[in-house]
Amino acid sequence: MNDIIESVLDELKTMAVTMAKDEAKAFSADAKDFLERAKDDVAKWTKQLKNGEITKEDFRDLLEMKKSVAEMQALKQKGIAKIRLEQLQNQMLDAVTSAVLKAI
Repeated sequence: MNDIIESVLDELKTMAVTMAKDEAKAFSADAKDFLERAKDDVAKWTKQLKNGEITKEDFRDLLEMKKSVAEMQALKQKGIAKIRLEQLQNQMLDAVTSAVLKAI
């Protein structure tokens, strides 16, 4: 029985580590993409401000808008991570249940 419990725990640890790595990779890629777009936008807006195409207030508003988009993206990632965590918890429960039922 202890061997089964140890086996299940090892499987659960592997599942958790894999999920965490996958989520970290996805978050990192999303953050990198956002920062690249933000960099391009800020450079464009700076040029427009310098050329008098937009006002200082427009520039500030554009930066605030970009900040809001970043905050929304962070909330989205948090929601996705929560869903994935719930999925992992369900998989863990299934694995434990299956292992216990096989053992008895």
